[in-house]
Amino acid sequence: MPRRPRPTGCAPPKRLREEEEEEEDDEDVRDDRPRFSQWVPEEELDAVSDVGDIAKRSSKHAPTEVTSKRPVSRHRSVVDVPIIETRDPRFTPLIGQLSQPQYSRSYSFITDLQKGEAESLRASLAKARKQRAPWETIESLERALKRAESAIEKAKRDEREREALEKVRKEEKEKRQAGKGAWYMKKSEKRELLLKAKFDDLAASGGQNAVRKAIDKRKKKIAQKEKKARPFSKAQARAFSQGAGPSGGGRPSTSGSHGNKRQRI
Repeated sequence: MPRRPRPTGCAPPKRLREEEEEEEDDEDVRDDRPRFSQWVPEEELDAVSDVGDIAKRSSKHAPTEVTSKRPVSRHRSVVDVPIIETRDPRFTPLIGQLSQPQYSRSYSFITDLQKGEAESLRASLAKARKQRAPWETIESLERALKRAESAIEKAKRDEREREALEKVRKEEKEKRQAGKGAWYMKKSEKRELLLKAKFDDLAASGGQNAVRKAIDKRKKKIAQKEKKARPFSKAQARAFSQGAGPSGGGRPSTSGSHGNKRQRI
């Protein structure tokens, strides 16, 4: 015999209502339970668990006792390892200021090492040229020799300039102690002083011929710079526009590629 459908307007049976009420009570109980999925600080958990373990202090001035039941953390420092701190002596005030004369005296052996390196490179280069070594080897030796010679020349120049400036500084200090006013060197005066020191060094090492050669070389260099910076005259500009040579009155150039080329004077 088929069951009749329950009317829609009627209330559910008593058994179903009791089951639904029991499920709601279970949900309320589950909501009241602590949610362990939420993060809780370790200090709070330890404080809650240790409240009953720590005995009450005899006096408020007595030291606080820590329970031995608390597990020791894995992340702890058993041995204190000193921390390595890097310091740059250029920016550390403990090092003090740089004294160039003292630095030169302390590291004067570097120049001797560079001179020895240059001598060995010269010998290696001569041997390579004699044995007709590959041009890559000869070229690398030439570059290394040029670098060594440049370093030696720079050290020599720095020492010469430092001695010249130190001499002027001592003379100025003596003049101030004698009662004269302060004097400050200009850039042009410093340039002339260093140039004079250079020529004096050349005269002491190579004589007047070396000084004369250096002066002629310097004059030639200055003349070349002035010649390159020299503008064209109006006659030369007119000649270029008409297709003639830079002299202005010469015959016009027939070649198309060299028609406007500037000739050396």
